[in-house]
Amino acid sequence: MESIPRGPSLLADQRLQRNALLLSAWSSGKTIVELSREFGLSPNWTGALLRKLGADVPETGRGIKCHLDENEVVDQYESGLTIREVAVQSDRPHVNVRIAYLDV
Repeated sequence: MESIPRGPSLLADQRLQRNALLLSAWSSGKTIVELSREFGLSPNWTGALLRKLGADVPETGRGIKCHLDENEVVDQYESGLTIREVAVQSDRPHVNVRIAYLDV
């Protein structure tokens, strides 16, 4: 009679299988948000897990703290650019630019 896997080894096997499916789905073009919903994970953890698994996942985006040169943000804004225009030039969400501007 074959023994049924129990305990930590079962969980580890399930995680390995999930991780393989997650990496495969990422490679097929699904977004982090789609994957997080499909696998029941937070978007932050999904991105971190994909990076840990070796996927080429950007380190900016949901849940990733972005670092902006606050003085540069202020200079750009005071030169006449809008917050959104500064965000486009910085390749960051406008909310992060606004926070950086308010922090100075």
